[in-house]
Amino acid sequence: MTALFIVTCAVALLTLLGLGVFIKLEATEGELTPRLHAPLAAPPRLSVVIPARNEEAAIGGCLASVLAQDYPNLEVVLVNDGSTDRTGEIAREIAARDARLRILDAKPLPAGWMGKCHALWQGVAAAEGEWLLFIDADGELREDCLSQAVADAVEHGADLFTLVPTLVNGSLWEEVVHPLLLMGVFAVFPRDRIADPKSSVVSANGPFLLFRRAAYERAGGHEAVKAEIVEDLELAERVKASGGLVRYVSAPRLMRVRMYRNFQEIWNGWSKNFYRAVHGNLLLAALASLFALAFGVLPWIVAPAGLVALFVRGWDPILFGAVWAASMALLTTVAMRWQLSKYLDQGHWRVAWQPVATVVLVAILWNSAIRNRWGGAIAWKGRTYAGGKAGDGEETA
Repeated sequence: MTALFIVTCAVALLTLLGLGVFIKLEATEGELTPRLHAPLAAPPRLSVVIPARNEEAAIGGCLASVLAQDYPNLEVVLVNDGSTDRTGEIAREIAARDARLRILDAKPLPAGWMGKCHALWQGVAAAEGEWLLFIDADGELREDCLSQAVADAVEHGADLFTLVPTLVNGSLWEEVVHPLLLMGVFAVFPRDRIADPKSSVVSANGPFLLFRRAAYERAGGHEAVKAEIVEDLELAERVKASGGLVRYVSAPRLMRVRMYRNFQEIWNGWSKNFYRAVHGNLLLAALASLFALAFGVLPWIVAPAGLVALFVRGWDPILFGAVWAASMALLTTVAMRWQLSKYLDQGHWRVAWQPVATVVLVAILWNSAIRNRWGGAIAWKGRTYAGGKAGDGEETA
């Protein structure tokens, strides 16, 4: 009974914490899509820089959406980063029809550079814009995305504007894992603290990074983070540390991204950087794992098992308390995932996979910790990075 009482108290505490996160999400729901802005009277020059490596399946849709923008003062620079498929060919066919698009072939990767950082660095050198937007080649924008993003950034005085898009899910594992990831991101990186210059909390979303060029250069640009596999977060930290304002907006109306297409890509993709979510700290990784398992798995076991025990054994106040607390925690997790499903282009029924998703994410966290902390190899886009940094080992194409 003592152990059960402890479990009851623990689950009840988790319930309160979970409700706090959910209330926070509900309170900021109105911010998840920025309000419509009037067009700027004098839109600044905007350069969209897109790194692309073996993206033949996505690059056509990405470029079409960028070139269809209603933003009037626009140039697009695509950096073909050593693609071995038809990425470059497709991009050149599109460039032949639209003079706003320029294609650069990335130079050979120097020692100590991550491929994406090197590609973006070259793209910036060729770009003319007062504002710089870095987007991933697997993203697609709504026609007013850039006009809304730039107007919002200018209105709020942002030096870095980053948004969370709709995550397009085309496989079971994407639909299972991504809602829980998004829940974790919103919980670990509260947007009000990201915008607070007195807070050290900062985050950024790599698929959409809009920089005021002066702030980007003041932060050292991609050269300053050339060896980092989590370059988006590193740049955001440098922008905020240099006195810049970071604006982090969840805007599923403006952009759609399909990040990964199967379990292997999910595993490798998130293993690159998930350890940074706990600031590279093993103790925090352990605490986060315990919290996730207790909140994401335990209620799914305690609630039905306790209910069966009540029917079998009869009334027991402590047992009833355990069932009640576990049920509240269970309902909280269901409600939170239901809330976030609206931004994930998927049905609500995947919430039943919550325990499986939790176990998978804990496994990814520790895989990321092992690879980043003890030099395990990270393979991505046909390149292998030792220790999670370009400077830690050889990179091979």
